[in-house]
This record gives sequence, structure tokens and C-alpha cells, in this order.
Amino acid sequence: MRKLLSVVLATSLCLSLAACGSSKPAETKAPTETSTAADIENIKIGYLTDRLGDNAVNDAFYSGAKRFMDETGLEITVIEHTELQDYEINARALCQEGYDLIFLPFNKAGEMMIGLAKEFPDTHFYVQDTDAGLPNFTSYKYRAYEAAFLTGAFSVLMNQELGGDAKSAFIGGMRNPTLERAQYSYTAGSEYVGGKCTVVYVGSFTDLAKGKEVALQLYQEGHRFIQAYAGGTGTGVFQAAESLPEGYYALGEANGQFHLSDRIIASMVANMGDTTYSVLKDFAEGNLESGYKQIGYSDGAVSIVYSPGKEDLIPQNVKDKIKELEDKVISGEIECPTTEEEYNSFAKEFLNR
Repeated sequence: MRKLLSVVLATSLCLSLAACGSSKPAETKAPTETSTAADIENIKIGYLTDRLGDNAVNDAFYSGAKRFMDETGLEITVIEHTELQDYEINARALCQEGYDLIFLPFNKAGEMMIGLAKEFPDTHFYVQDTDAGLPNFTSYKYRAYEAAFLTGAFSVLMNQELGGDAKSAFIGGMRNPTLERAQYSYTAGSEYVGGKCTVVYVGSFTDLAKGKEVALQLYQEGHRFIQAYAGGTGTGVFQAAESLPEGYYALGEANGQFHLSDRIIASMVANMGDTTYSVLKDFAEGNLESGYKQIGYSDGAVSIVYSPGKEDLIPQNVKDKIKELEDKVISGEIECPTTEEEYNSFAKEFLNR
């Protein structure tokens, strides 16, 4: 069972922790050798995240923490946030409580955590996509944009198979480096197979109504497939597809989201839950290494995944083309662009011929 804390002030957090029965000694430190079961019981881990329940990235990462807790019986302190500054306040309070590991599945508070890692060298930090160069800091960066390149190509190819134009659409939540990397790569994948891409940022990760409104407009403009990369807002995209006759579909993200709608035919998947689980397990066993590591298609960390049971909707020629592109991405023949500058170079090499 996880602890749900919504504190803001450090003093309030300490009181909440006490009220929840946290009796582990503050001097508990991260193990340096493979731990026994008894050692694991004494490890204190704080998991700081945005609001859970989005059926997207937040829940995908947390699925690994839940798996870890289920297998080990260790209770992790989970704190959900809505305000950026609260990450630092709550992380500091956990450090002062003697927590051994602070886990953040995002880089939005990365600079704050780097400062705390310097201040609290006995606490180890895991922060997604944040290169700190500290001995008590670990970070992985997903090359999720490699999967976005493939869903971009897939969207164009399938749009044509359904009798539409060579076009694709991308609906993002709020602009951030992760989404923009995926956006440029998705656009490049779309154009690599001769398509044109429309990109719209809704400005929210929780506005289902806006997601549905924008998606319906794009469907009316002739799009049959829309890539949702918008957290909870993506549910609105799926609802829009469901409100239309058969033949209008969506592309998911995170862990696939296939359980959310039968209109999700394929997804750009990152194995976020597996990463969370492996980080927590390695730390508990004393095997977590510090440093910054990129993981992508060649590592099996990201991929395009077809919805189970719906593969028959995808013609073999489309599957063959996507497999061809997969091989080129894995081999490095295609380097997926993640910035405007990289996209312009990609266009010069592959598109303007």
C-alpha cells in the first residue's frame, strides 16, 4: 500500500510521515553491497510525481513502483504534486527525514534535485533525463522520439490505406523538451514517407474537453489517425475517435494505453514501468550505478506496438515498411531529429531530394 501525501510545507510533511507510522531510523543509508531481505525492509524511498490517474506517463512510471512494492512488501512514500516548487520543499523534507532514495520520473524539477543532491550526499537521487555528474545521482533518458518517428510514418501510411491524403496529426499537452523531441521526430517520420504533419499543443495535460475538441476538428479535416502525446488530455482524443464512425483512430503513448479505447491501433511505447522497477530493485540490492544513460530502440526501451487483437486492421505492406524503418533507426542509418536544427538537417538529407 502506498502512502499518499499532499503536503506543501516541510514541517507538515514531517508530521504526516509520523502520523503514517514511519518508524524507520533516520540514519538508514543506501546499501553498498547486495542487500538481504531485512536490509530492504529498512530502506526509505520517496517517490515524487505529478497527479496519478492520468492513464498515461504518470501511471506508466508508477506501475513499476507498485510492482516493486508488491514483490518486496516495502512501502514507498508517494507524494503527488500540482505545483513545481513543492517538489523541492517535499524532497528536502524527505532528505531531512533520512530517506535513502528520492525518485522523480520527470526532469521538470531536475535542477532543484541537483542542488539537493549536493546538499544531501547521503541520499541518492533518481531523476529522469537530468545529467548531474554527481556520485549520488542516477538518470536515464528515453529516446522515445525514435518510436515517434515510426508512429508518424505509420499514421501517414494508414491514412492513405483508408483512402485519405498523405497526412498525419500530433496533439501534445504542454510544450516541454520531451514532447518537442517527439514532435520533431514524428513530423520527420511522417514526411519521410511522403506525408505532411499538423502539430497542435493543447496547453494542458488534464483538459479532456479541449483534447476532444481539437481532435474532432482534425478528424473533420481528413485525418484518420491522430497521435496523442498529452497525458490525461489524450483521453479526449480517444473519445473523439470513438464518437465517429469506424475508420477513425488514435495512436497512444506511454505503456500503450490500449485498455483505454478500442480505437487505439498502435502506440509509441516506452517501457517506463520496467525502468522504475529496475531502478528501485537495483537500489534496494545495492547495485544502482550513478551517472546518465540514454536508452532507446536498440535497448528495447522504446518501440512502436500494435494493439493486441487488432493487427489484422494493418495491411502487411504497412507492417513491412515500418519494420524497414525500425531497422534503419536501430542501425543508426536514420538519426531521428529532436530539435528544429536537427529537423532542418534531416530534411536536407532525406526530404529535399
